[in-house]
Amino acid sequence: MKKKKTNRGFVLYEFKDFYGSNCSLQKSSSAEYDQIWLGLDTDTIPLHHVTGQPLGVRMLIDRKLAAKLALKLAAFSETGKI
Repeated sequence: MKKKKTNRGFVLYEFKDFYGSNCSLQKSSSAEYDQIWLGLDTDTIPLHHVTGQPLGVRMLIDRKLAAKLALKLAAFSETGKI
């Protein structure tokens, strides 16, 4: 995972899922609630290797990536920060 900051200074982690699609975990700018964004970046929705149709908007993650995400999500649930 590559840690960056958005133009507005919010923490952003960029990573690739099993299919190599660009994904991100980002702290939300919501002032009312502690929230995060997590998912595929819409410009890289993978296509099925046979039909060429979009596979959907869900990430495919393996155990190694799940462990990395679990650490970030646990930190968010405890502190409100990623």
